[in-house]
Order: sequence, then C-alpha cells, then structure tokens
Amino acid sequence: MEGNLVDVSNDIIRMKRMHFNWLKFSIPFMILWLSWFVVENLDAYDAKYVLIGVIFGCIIGGILGISFFRRDRRMMSEILDQIKDLTNND
Repeated sequence: MEGNLVDVSNDIIRMKRMHFNWLKFSIPFMILWLSWFVVENLDAYDAKYVLIGVIFGCIIGGILGISFFRRDRRMMSEILDQIKDLTNND
C-alpha cells in the first residue's frame, strides 16, 4: 500500500510542477497572440468592438483560469497532505 501512495505522491508533485511550467509558456504565448490579433484588427470597420471583446474575454478568461488553477493546486496539496498523514501514522 505504501508503494502505491509513494507513486501517487510523486505523480501529483510532477503534475503540480507541470501546471506551473505550463503557465510559464502559456501566458507569454497568449500575450503575443492577443497583441497580434489586436494589431490585425485595428483596421477593421468596428475595431473598438473587437478591442472591447478582447478586453472582456481576457478578464473573464483570466478570472476563470486563475480560479481553476488555484482549485487544482489546492486539491493536489490536500491529496499530498492526506498521503503524508497516512504514511506518518504507520
């Protein structure tokens, strides 16, 4: 039983690291992509509506992304704490 818990704990630690590394890639990529999108649409007939959509989309997406990221990190930390409690009690 302890061998399985150690494997799960290592997998969760690796998953937490991968989530953090994904942020280091995805945030700069989204900034570059959104910048390109805005520049391409500046000449559009209703560019102000495109910009308003981008701003609201970034705000809503940022709020949802941060909340999902924090929820997942908290859940992974709770699982790691439970595994630590189980292995320390034996």
